[in-house]
Parts: sequence; structure tokens; C-alpha cells
Amino acid sequence: MLFSLSVLLLAGCGSVNRLGEHQFDGRTLAVVAAIPPAPVVFSELLASAGVYPHHPYGRRVAYGGPARGEKRAVDRLEKRLRAAAKQVDVPAALAAETYKVVSERLGSTRVANPKAADYVLDVRVMSYGLHLRTARARGFLFVDAEVMLIERASSEVVWKEMMQNERLRVDALIDADPEDLTEEDLRYLLDAFANHLTDELATAFNKDYKG
Repeated sequence: MLFSLSVLLLAGCGSVNRLGEHQFDGRTLAVVAAIPPAPVVFSELLASAGVYPHHPYGRRVAYGGPARGEKRAVDRLEKRLRAAAKQVDVPAALAAETYKVVSERLGSTRVANPKAADYVLDVRVMSYGLHLRTARARGFLFVDAEVMLIERASSEVVWKEMMQNERLRVDALIDADPEDLTEEDLRYLLDAFANHLTDELATAFNKDYKG
């Protein structure tokens, strides 16, 4: 299946840049990653009906009408999305590729043990998945994450980039509604999303680091 994609990457806030105050050449760098267990599908239709399947206080015992059919469609789509995520792990790819880009740009030596490193790249992905108006309407892939470069000895945050509501908007999934996307389709989208997020972080880091 072929896709026409347009990207809407929204700038995050809360950035920190003290890269110019440190010498990185020859220093060691490790990575740690906090990764959510699985992607989710958020439906605006369900939210408007007061149904929040992923929130412990947002589950209704009984609901009907359009929300019932929407819930079933969302559950099926989320099952396929999570199966696709086992093949294309967006948070893990983001952590690995960002670690590679940052270490090469700084001239640092990558080490496995964070406790033995001079600096630690801390990648935290709080949530990610699909945000839809309904299971039959266009939506976008989203991620809520932050990446920090920390000097281990002092715990100083040397660099920080927020990725709040970063989005990959899916325009015209040919003639397919989101609920008709196959697992293969979703793997394609997750791979595209991971690549775009990594590119955005690399661009942000290269812009901030003048070394």
C-alpha cells in the first residue's frame, strides 16, 4: 500500500543548551531510555463520550450509541498497532539513533555502563501512538518525549530538547480509513515516524552544538 504523507513537527518548549560550557572530546557517553510499554490509539469521539480506555478514572462501565462501535474499532486498530510496534519500536529506535548522532557529533566514546560514563544521554518517551478524530477519520502519529544530556558527576542538565505532541500527520492514506490500516501499513508509518523524529532531534542538536 502506498501512502501520501505530510509532516507537521511542532516545536517543543523547555529546551536547555549549555553545550558550549563543556569539553566532550575524548569523554565517555552512555544512554539510558525510559520507554512506554506499548503505543496507544486516542479517539476524540470516545473522549467526547467520556470514554478514556487508557486512564484508570476514565472508564465507563456502560456506554452505547456511536461510542460502542468506535470503541470496538479502536480496540482492533490498537491491537494491530501494537503488533506493528513489535517490529518497529519507535522509542528504541529514537534512543539508539540519537545516541549515535550525539556521540559522533561530540567526539565522545560510547560506553555501555551509565555509572562509568562522563555523560549520560537520557531519552524519556512518556507516550506515543495514533490520535484520531474517529476510527474512520484522518489523524496523526504523536509522541510526548524529552531528551537530556546530563553530566553524570554533577547531575547538571547540559542539553535538553522537549518533544511535546510531536506529530506525523497522515494525509490521504490512499482511500483507507484508519480502521482499515493493516499491520504492514502501520509498520510503514511507524518506521517513517521514527526516521522523522530522529532527524528532528539531530537537527536541533547540530544547531545548538557549535563545537
